[in-house]
Amino acid sequence: MPGRVGCAFLCITMGRMQPTDRDFLLKRLNETRDTFLASFQGVSEEQACFKPAPDRWSICDCVEHMAVAETGLFRQLSENWVTAQAPPTSREREMAILNSNGGNRDQKAKAPERACPTGRFGSLAEATKQFTAARTRTIDYVMACNDDLRMRTSAHPLIGPMNCMELLAFIIVHPLRHAQQIADIKRNAGYPRCAVQNTRA
Repeated sequence: MPGRVGCAFLCITMGRMQPTDRDFLLKRLNETRDTFLASFQGVSEEQACFKPAPDRWSICDCVEHMAVAETGLFRQLSENWVTAQAPPTSREREMAILNSNGGNRDQKAKAPERACPTGRFGSLAEATKQFTAARTRTIDYVMACNDDLRMRTSAHPLIGPMNCMELLAFIIVHPLRHAQQIADIKRNAGYPRCAVQNTRA
């Protein structure tokens, strides 16, 4: 029965991260990073700066936001947490986040002001470097973590309180939302089409 399987799983995993959890998380962290990076591979600085409208984000804005947001969420995950008072009762929200593909882009969400793009990195190349460094830090943390993240609680700036495994699930899928946004930008009629694209050797 599902209830018994869930209970057994919680009893087994309580107190430490299991190798199966770690392997899955690392796989997904790498996959979503690569999907996001591929969404703007070969984009020129001119294309990166294009905005569909004055109040809309450019590709460079999306990458900057991802770098800043992942850094902030990582801080919530690794530093700003407390031990849960009781074990979690289910993994439904965790799995819902992991299966969300980053969320429905038809449902608009306003980023926290501190994670909004301001041109702080100056170029697409530097924003990409900062995002990659932030994701590497998250991956290194998961590789070294021996604690059960479901027994820690923290908070997402928009969603609110959640356990740290749920927060990590959000970190994992967040790039997919902005990969979708970048695809939308590229489909805009005004998007520059004549820039020379980078190619792989």
